[in-house]
Parts: sequence; C-alpha cells; structure tokens
Amino acid sequence: MKKFKLLTVFLVLLMVISLPSAVSAVGEIDIHKKTSIEILAAADDAALNGAEFEIYLVASIGADGTKTAAHGFEYYEYYVENNNMADIQKMAGTIESHAVQNGVEPFDKGKTDSNGLLTFPVNALEMLPGLYLVTNNNHIQGDYIYSAEPFVVIVPGMDDDGQWNYDVVSYPKFSKTPADGLYVDVSVIKIWKDTNHEKHRPAEVTVNLYKDKNIYDTVKLDASNSWRYTWKHLDKKADWSVAEEFSDGYTATVEKDGTQYVITNTYKKDTPPDEPEIPKTGQTWWPVPVLFACGLLFVVIGLYRRKTGEYEE
Repeated sequence: MKKFKLLTVFLVLLMVISLPSAVSAVGEIDIHKKTSIEILAAADDAALNGAEFEIYLVASIGADGTKTAAHGFEYYEYYVENNNMADIQKMAGTIESHAVQNGVEPFDKGKTDSNGLLTFPVNALEMLPGLYLVTNNNHIQGDYIYSAEPFVVIVPGMDDDGQWNYDVVSYPKFSKTPADGLYVDVSVIKIWKDTNHEKHRPAEVTVNLYKDKNIYDTVKLDASNSWRYTWKHLDKKADWSVAEEFSDGYTATVEKDGTQYVITNTYKKDTPPDEPEIPKTGQTWWPVPVLFACGLLFVVIGLYRRKTGEYEE
C-alpha cells in the first residue's frame, strides 16, 4: 500500500512539473508590433492592375491569441472568439453584409499596382495584430469583369518554422464574367432553419439591395413570393450587395454564388448556438496536458492495483 501511495505522489508531481511547458511553443504575440497584409491579385496568369480592395478590422488580437471584436462588429464577439479560422472564413460574406448594412467604415483601402501588388497599410499610420476582413470591388480588365469573394486574414500568421509572421501574404481567388452587355440580374433567396420553432418566424423580412455600398432598393420577402426575389437589368459594372434587416430571435448568414445571395436564418435561444471550443492560434493549451496526465495517472493506478491484487476479494 505504501508503494502505491508513493507512486501516486510521484505521478501527481510529474503532472504539476509538466504544466509550465504547456504554454504555446511559439510564445506570446507582440501586440505592439506593426503588421502588414500583402495582396497579390492575378487571374488568367496575368496581374490585375488597379484592382480595389478594402480591409476592415473585425477583432483585435491579444498576446495570448484571444480575439476581441472591434467597434462595429460587436455582434460577432462570440463567433470570432469561439471558432477556429476555417469557420470564421466561412462567415466572411456574412461579416461583409453586416459592414455594408451598418455603414462600418473600412480600416484602409487601396489599389493594386501594375504587378497586381497591394500592401496594407496604405493610408493608415500603422496596422497592429488583428483579424481583418478583406473585400474587393469589381475590376474590369480586358474583356472581363473580375471579382473576389470577401475573406478574412489574421495577423500575425505562423510561418513554416512555427514562428509568428507579422507580414502576411494573401492570394485572392477571382471569378470572371464577360464585360460585354450592360445589365445583370441579382437574386436573393431566404432559407429558414427553425424546425419546431416556426411560430417565432416573422411574417416577412426586409432585404436591402446596395449599389456601391449605398441602398438602391428594398423588398419584402414572405411566403407569397416564396421568400425570394430577383432584381433585373442592373448596371453590370456596379458593385451590388444584399443584406437583410435584423430578425429578432435569429442569426443570419449570407452566402454569395455569383450574383445570387442565399440568406439563411437560424433560430437561436437567448444565447448564440453552442459551438465546439477549439484552441485558437496562440491560445494557452494547458488543459490538454493536464487531462492527459490525469488519464495516464488513472491508467497506471489501475494497472498497479490489478498487479498487486487490490481488486481481488
């Protein structure tokens, strides 16, 4: 029995000693260090010259990697803090829609040079660690109109050596449509995810169409029009976007496929829906080794007790 107690004490001490090494191997983020985001715009093996981009500060980054929503994006505090980058990336279109609807001013803007290169900051004095939304305006070059879907970038990123990189390079993916013709149609489809909660669904929702970030038209979607609408004969060269006015009791996500917008409203309770907690870049990982050590402790105890016959009656 004495040997068993000594073994237990030894394992507990081993677990405690291991805790200091549980912090992130790359160390803390220097929140005062200036950063940059470099955009390389190219399509069809050619640089896009004069392509316009804007960036928005969605959240600041703490030394331990925690994210705090910036002014204008407070609604997304929960989502940016409790989701990994892959999930946040999927919300880029939704965050852009929010920025347009609420008139959030971009942190900075600029155009690519003849090599398709644009480095932020352009007009801002400095750019500190944070989570940034990058958006693009339609760009006409040759016989095509090029456009890139919004995306998010976190600065600093991690380089191949596992060190913080405060100068991040991004390669937007562009789609293209022929520049000939004067008009384009833009459509919106509303999808509800509120099974067993349909009684909370509003009878109608208001959707705004924006031209170059200014309200151009407003429509009501309801069951009579199957929760969908199409604007026809719009200026093909303008930048069009769609945003729904807030529906109480629901969270909305916006997905864009060409000129079609799909707005999905998901019923929520008093708090945002539960999301799996995933350790974030730079976050302390101390619970992982603690749980591992505890599990190892119980395994060893079980093996020892079985060997010494403590389980025998």
